[in-house]
Amino acid sequence: MKLCKSWLKKSISLLVVLMMMISILAPSFVFASEGTGEIIEENETPMEGLEEENLEETEEPLTSTPIEEMEIKEEESTPSPIDEEKSLEETSEVKAIKEQETVSLFSENSTEDNEEPSTPSLEEALKKTVDYYKANPPQSPSGAWETYVGLWGAGENLNNTPWPEQAWVSTDPDLKANTTSNDYIYYGYSLLALGKDPSTIWGRNLFAELSTQQNDSGLFSTPGKHIFAMLLLDAGEKLGADVGMWNQENKEKALNSLLSQQKSDGTFSPFSKPDYVGWALIVLSQYRDYPRVNASIDKALAYLHSIQDDNGSFPDTGGWGAGENANSQACVIQGLVAVGEDLLSPQSPWIKNGNTALDALLAFQKEDGSFKWSKQSDGAIGMSTKQALVALVDLQSGESTWNRIGKEMYLPSVGEKDVEELIAQINAFPSLSSLSLKDKVQVMGAYNRYLQLPEYYQNQVTNKDILLASREKIVKTENLIQSIEEAIWNLPGDIEDITLEHKEAILAIMKDYESLSPEDREYVQHYAEVLDAKNKIDELEEQKAKEEEKKDQEDQEDTEIPKTEGKNPSPENPKPQDKGEIEESENKSPILAGSDNNQGNTKGNNPKTGDQYLFLPLLLFISSLGTTSYLVFQKKNALSQDRH
Repeated sequence: MKLCKSWLKKSISLLVVLMMMISILAPSFVFASEGTGEIIEENETPMEGLEEENLEETEEPLTSTPIEEMEIKEEESTPSPIDEEKSLEETSEVKAIKEQETVSLFSENSTEDNEEPSTPSLEEALKKTVDYYKANPPQSPSGAWETYVGLWGAGENLNNTPWPEQAWVSTDPDLKANTTSNDYIYYGYSLLALGKDPSTIWGRNLFAELSTQQNDSGLFSTPGKHIFAMLLLDAGEKLGADVGMWNQENKEKALNSLLSQQKSDGTFSPFSKPDYVGWALIVLSQYRDYPRVNASIDKALAYLHSIQDDNGSFPDTGGWGAGENANSQACVIQGLVAVGEDLLSPQSPWIKNGNTALDALLAFQKEDGSFKWSKQSDGAIGMSTKQALVALVDLQSGESTWNRIGKEMYLPSVGEKDVEELIAQINAFPSLSSLSLKDKVQVMGAYNRYLQLPEYYQNQVTNKDILLASREKIVKTENLIQSIEEAIWNLPGDIEDITLEHKEAILAIMKDYESLSPEDREYVQHYAEVLDAKNKIDELEEQKAKEEEKKDQEDQEDTEIPKTEGKNPSPENPKPQDKGEIEESENKSPILAGSDNNQGNTKGNNPKTGDQYLFLPLLLFISSLGTTSYLVFQKKNALSQDRH
């Protein structure tokens, strides 16, 4: 029995010592565990980053898609153009095929042993011809009217050096209004190329006088004059000149007369057939909207296809200059360019055995830049060279020079009239301060008219500063309205989605809107949404102000309560406690009540302090003290019994 009691006492003593050690070491253990947890948590991010780096290092590089791989393989297996070229050179048969498929702007006839000089390019050929005329300048319209037009088309200013003064311009040639000759064609085009006005020259109107030379059937004397009279009068009409009797009715009569001259084979004249076909195509290119015109163009093109030779030329099939000649070649090129035919690209239907129409024309060019009539004889160099010049200019610009005249030239008489009208139009503007978008059509119409004037006439607009300032204000007003509408569009569509973050944008919109004139504000759409958004902002600010006021009151109450902490409650200094707290404290033990109070304290809830873990060690410590007291009491009783 005593042995059991002794064993029990030792066990209880050991338990008491163990509990005391736990109570002492528990807080350190808890804090250490908590601190270790924080360290691990802090190290999670770099570890994750390291894992990502490892993944990036071990990740295999991206490979191409199956389609891309197939394309790469095809590219690898496809021979290069150089390899193809070498393989094509292996046999003479394949080489011949290559020569048929290869297109160049000039002919090449060479052998390995003896290479002939290559034909010059289009630009080189044109420059050589212009240089030829600089050394041999035109002197009068009668023999050089096409030369004047060609040089203008090439960009030459014939009123400046190195071109000599054209004395004939100052003298009336005494042209007869009822003549059947081509003089009106010669002088009309020559004057235009020099920047002169045929409608006011020498106190006469050459356009109006030419219009009276059309007979009742619509024809202007001869086929050649008829074609170029139509072109000249159309150009004058487009330039704004007074073209006399050249009205819609007479234009249609002239067109029908031209169409009636076309033969079943597509030609328009029994002689110089390719030449007249080319000229007729220039006129017809401006009348495609009229009946029968497109069919006539197709017939003419079919004829030219039928006569084209393997070297790219268009030999004359009858009349003057039968066979190949530079004139026919140049006139055909002018007509084909006018109707938009492609003559030089590899896909051109006008290439024969790798030879272009340009190749055939340049075969007639001499070293000095002029063109001989035929390959066997120089012939009339003047006629062939001037027509070749126009053809080269057409090929370079990709547009008919004859048709460009009506779009690119400007008549002085028209310029002076336009300046007067424009000045009056600008004077009718409202003042700059009262200008609004309702005046946009008036201002921009005048501005566009101003831009169409050549620089010389723009400088004669005495009130152009008012025009430019008015246009600038219109543009700025439009841009401001556009920016306002874009800003409105960027606001939330639902008014409930408006927050205080939108305040700055809304105020900026309202500021820009108020800077507009009352008339211009009418052009701003959806401005009512901005006003609704502003009202929403006012409500949110009012609500925020109330919340901040309430928070200030609560903060003030919280700062007054801690003044009693640390003092012993007494009748003079009672601890503030409402009825609910009193009832709750009566129903709890002192320990539990203290625990709840600690949980209610902000500092006690802070996981970094560890105060929430003090309850367990405190309980163990109290339990160990109770057990020790009990053992001491039992020991005293045992000693007392032994003594008795």
